[in-house]
Amino acid sequence: MVGRVVVGVDGQPSGWRALAVAVEEARTHNAVLDIRHCWQAPREATAPSGTVMPIVSLGARPSAAAEQVTASALRRATDSLPPDHRVRAELLEGPPGAALSECVGPDDMLVVGVRSRNRLTARWLGSTTSRVLNQAESTVVVVPPPAPPGDGPFPGHVVLGIAPSRATTAVLRLGFDEARAHESPVAAVHAVANAEPDSYIDERTLEVRLTPFPPEYGDLKHVLEHWEHTNPAVPVRRAVFHGSPSQALARASVGAKALVLGRVHRSAPCRGVEPLAERLIGHVGCPVALTPFAVA
Repeated sequence: MVGRVVVGVDGQPSGWRALAVAVEEARTHNAVLDIRHCWQAPREATAPSGTVMPIVSLGARPSAAAEQVTASALRRATDSLPPDHRVRAELLEGPPGAALSECVGPDDMLVVGVRSRNRLTARWLGSTTSRVLNQAESTVVVVPPPAPPGDGPFPGHVVLGIAPSRATTAVLRLGFDEARAHESPVAAVHAVANAEPDSYIDERTLEVRLTPFPPEYGDLKHVLEHWEHTNPAVPVRRAVFHGSPSQALARASVGAKALVLGRVHRSAPCRGVEPLAERLIGHVGCPVALTPFAVA
């Protein structure tokens, strides 16, 4: 159950894409939509004892441009939702990543857009998305830049990245919640590091595309058993895709409704190392939904 859908807007195309996804999530979950635009007070330089130090200007107020972005976002949202749907808009003071992370809780969904697919550079430059992924306690939905259309294996599906971890239950819960809300089928995908062909099983039609039968299907069936039983209206496919997790899930998510991943711990930025979510955001065209941090 989603308590609130919170979306960060900045007046850029990435922010408007995030707003469109947030509006859809708020509508399907019948959740309050909170729109947030972050602003920072201008800084002045002083030179006590010959040292130049930036200080925040006292009595600073949001600019007219910031207020205009917020008003425009509110207007777009209310025009797209029923008249009685609750929508709020607010200006937040502070760096966007930190301010947005602090205003959400575990029951909320935070939606942000990304401007660039170059995620390593974005992390080093202090990307809002990277900060949110490492700090926000809520579900986080990242809306990437548009990707060229393509024929994927699971069009319109909610694709779940399944791997043995503490986050597996959270991935299944979020994935089936999204599938029910959007009336979409589920594709549970497990990545295996070998060169065998990709394969899948449709649980309802028993349609099969595999040679030979991978042993990982038994593990997927066991993991999915409870969720299929409690969500009988949601069609499910089990899939084993080969290659690294980022390569396998990028192929599986072409044309998908969304890709759902788990978050196990906060990751420190390391030179040349990117978490799975960061790598996938740079390659997929569908929204990437990440669970709240798994509890040890």
